[in-house]
Amino acid sequence: MICQLPFLHRASRRRAFTAAFLLTAAFAVAAPAVSAQRPMTPEDLWAMGRVGAPVVSPDGRHVVYTVTRYDLETDGGHPALWIVPTAGGEARQLTHGDASSSSPAWSPDGRWIAFVSARNDDGRQIWLLPAEGGEARQLTSVEGGAGGPVWADDGSLLAFTSEAWPEGDALAERMRRLSDSNASARIYDELMVRHWDTWEDGMRSHVFVADPESGEARDLTPGAYDSPPIGLGGFQDYDLAPDGSELAFVRNTDVPTAVGTGNDIWLVSTGGGEPTLLTESDGNDVAPQYSPDGRWIAYLAQERPGFEADRTVLVLYDREAGTHTPLTADFDRSVQSFEWSADSRTIWFNAQHEMWVRVYRMPVANGQGGEVTPVTAGAYDGAFALAGDGLVVARQEAHMPTEMFALHRDGTIRTQLTRTNARLMSELSLQPVETFWFEGAEGDRVQGFLVKPPDFDPSRSWP
Repeated sequence: MICQLPFLHRASRRRAFTAAFLLTAAFAVAAPAVSAQRPMTPEDLWAMGRVGAPVVSPDGRHVVYTVTRYDLETDGGHPALWIVPTAGGEARQLTHGDASSSSPAWSPDGRWIAFVSARNDDGRQIWLLPAEGGEARQLTSVEGGAGGPVWADDGSLLAFTSEAWPEGDALAERMRRLSDSNASARIYDELMVRHWDTWEDGMRSHVFVADPESGEARDLTPGAYDSPPIGLGGFQDYDLAPDGSELAFVRNTDVPTAVGTGNDIWLVSTGGGEPTLLTESDGNDVAPQYSPDGRWIAYLAQERPGFEADRTVLVLYDREAGTHTPLTADFDRSVQSFEWSADSRTIWFNAQHEMWVRVYRMPVANGQGGEVTPVTAGAYDGAFALAGDGLVVARQEAHMPTEMFALHRDGTIRTQLTRTNARLMSELSLQPVETFWFEGAEGDRVQGFLVKPPDFDPSRSWP
């Protein structure tokens, strides 16, 4: 299987990356072998365009997505924005040039596409591209760069993340002095020192809001905490209320952050002020998302503290009653990402099922979850978005890297929207993935996978 990690919205302090690798096991889909000329090579993996998550226009007629191309010589990726009609048609590249473009977000009126790009000496900033065509204009110009644009439903504000120097934080003050002196040393007396490929530099990730017209930006989460913090599974860790009056965001006040998973959701007025704590669990609470009618906030929760692989449950917070209700407590899978229906009566989400990732839907009535219904099956639908009377999924299969598909609401395919790697895939010889079950430890039923090599000859012995 050609596996691509779906795009996850993250704070700008963490380098976004897309990994591609060849799996002969999990998350594959049995498919007929492709008649082709040659086996796959590592160079083929580098040459494939990596298709990101779908972002559907407010009228449901178009979907914007990223295609990332990698350079074997520079060991770097270059994402660009593309657009395609959800009814089908020719996909068109929106951004060109040497600067990468990522994190697209439609304005509620459909006039603008906000995205992140480093097109000048200001570094990564939010830009606005006219949806009808034309040149992009720079919206933000903040010292710590900008990432992850999120619109309020009324279009009044745009939230984003930026790196900021917190006041009153000893580590940040020391690091800033070292930075100003151009010293090469790093001095730490506490964790976190490094997260994956990024050194802790003393700056903190904060959530800002900007005026979409003037670009004037304000920091809504000042202080010595990352907001949002190091990701533990949340696909989007801040959101604006539909009327733009309030920001829900994730913050971790565990000290030190490196040994705690106690992410919590906080609320703050977009006019400024002290935030209030929404969740008080010792576990991991992330990914707040307001319902379109403003009545509810749905979020993801893990119950056990210090256990990052705990089951992730979808929880509903009633903004009027102040109650928290687990919606998927009886669903024995982890919710990955979710989206509200336009009428705030249904939540759609995806979750792994055996070797696939399925899309599900669940009615929400009077703050209670209803029956969970699977919508898709037999594929790895790593990301999705609702689109009018249907939905768009970023789907991959054993014989196909991620491509966009438009589906009916019952999960049947309406049309394939993109064929980013069709020509390359037609040249490759790929074997089907075979799945089987066996008894594991203590009688557990375990799923196994087998991929035979190209030109497999059953009369020969193979490693």
